[in-house]
Amino acid sequence: METTTKIKSYLEKTFHCPVKIEEFQDEGKVSLYLRDRFVIKVMKLLGLEFLLLLARSSEYKFTDIRHALATVPRQTSLRSIFVLPSISVYARTTMIEEGIAFVVPDQHIYLPFLAVALSEQKQRQRPHTTHLGFTTQALLLTVLYKDLRRLSVGEAASLMNVSAMTASRLYDDIEGLFPDLILREGRTRLFMQTGDRAQFLDRIMEVLRFPVSKEYRLAQIPDGSYRLGGLSALSHYSMLAESEPPVLVADKSFDPNLFAPIPREEEPAALVQILRYELDWDDPVAVDPITAILSIPASLRSDPRIEKAVEEVKSALY
Repeated sequence: METTTKIKSYLEKTFHCPVKIEEFQDEGKVSLYLRDRFVIKVMKLLGLEFLLLLARSSEYKFTDIRHALATVPRQTSLRSIFVLPSISVYARTTMIEEGIAFVVPDQHIYLPFLAVALSEQKQRQRPHTTHLGFTTQALLLTVLYKDLRRLSVGEAASLMNVSAMTASRLYDDIEGLFPDLILREGRTRLFMQTGDRAQFLDRIMEVLRFPVSKEYRLAQIPDGSYRLGGLSALSHYSMLAESEPPVLVADKSFDPNLFAPIPREEEPAALVQILRYELDWDDPVAVDPITAILSIPASLRSDPRIEKAVEEVKSALY
């Protein structure tokens, strides 16, 4: 299949709308160096126009992309999208970190400016993020515990064991709520914090979410190795008396059907929570302290004894 037809088909399937690809009428203004390395087209998508630069060779060099980024803006105001036959992990990670749009038909698509361009066309702002995704929440807590001051998208991807594209979306989440925490150096985005840990924790506590996806009431304490969660973990980290029943944390493979059901009016022997994320936390006894706090129902957190324990635990992190 011809490359332009292939890219057209791929984008139409992705965006569920017509895509039109035409010749670039001002190609004579573009350097011969660039024309030797890219076929240049104009793409119309969702009422917007973009410049497509289709690599002529599967052996293209990343320096060719750098050259195009440096020279194309002098010839046209259209935003550039690189169409590549394949892409290395290094090139993909670098382009995502630097916000360089690219498409590898039927494999990868990264168009970071599309939502912005649509917003500009409609003269409205991008939607403001009102809550964090749970992977973003896990990233912020990891940053807190490790006291990280500067973190690139690529470093965040390695830290969280996710793709660079996913890490870039996590940075979108953070930037929507805390624009001052994301620094742009050229095309690169960096997470930066300059305040102390207490200030950072106070800020993120306002947006961190209840992390429990499921909670099971059991008539018996299950056998096996479980970390403490919720009130039990808070007691582990503070002077708060141990909670009854114990709160345990299991992974998603936990099967509550292996245990006899318990009537709602009876007191359970144990509560088992399933969390929406798991942090690399070095205490084998309990989940991390902030996740433990967040896992306690709001109705219980207003208890003065629990409030005091929460402040004790937060203070220990500083």
